[in-house]
Amino acid sequence: AIAATGADADQLVRLALLLLAGGLSALFLEADQRRRRRRPIASLRRASR
Repeated sequence: AIAATGADADQLVRLALLLLAGGLSALFLEADQRRRRRRPIASLRRASR
């Protein structure tokens, strides 16, 4: 029973890490696309002027 629960825990940890990594990579990709499209820095400079 202990070995089975240990294996289940390992699988859960791996799944959680994969989900976290996938979510983070997706967020970074979206941020990069938004930066390339909108160029927020330039818009902020225009607004400040």
